[in-house]
Amino acid sequence: PVSLAAYIAGFNALLVVAGAVLYLLWIVLEPFRNPILWAIICSVTLRDVRDKLVDFWSTELKERSLAGCAVAPLRVLLELIHEVILGIARQIYKALGKSVPDEVSGRGTKINVLATDSYFKWL
Repeated sequence: PVSLAAYIAGFNALLVVAGAVLYLLWIVLEPFRNPILWAIICSVTLRDVRDKLVDFWSTELKERSLAGCAVAPLRVLLELIHEVILGIARQIYKALGKSVPDEVSGRGTKINVLATDSYFKWL
């Protein structure tokens, strides 16, 4: 029973010390509290965006040179424009009541946007 009381007293003392350390840490980090909370909130909410950006840029860096990565946003913009044009073409075919060809439906082979792949390979 005496050793049990010593363990309990030691644990209580350790708990008080840990509480005091946490309180002092709270005081020391007070100026940084709001930026830390905002960083946590942003990192949680933007995790998917960050993962997609990391995947995109790591692929670009592995496949192309640094100059090719510099013009990679242009490639993304061209692909976006291509998808918009395909979407408009699909809507026109649907409005006319015609069947949508494979080139427009996206089921066919992948279309190079202005031959971007061949253009970006030499960069």
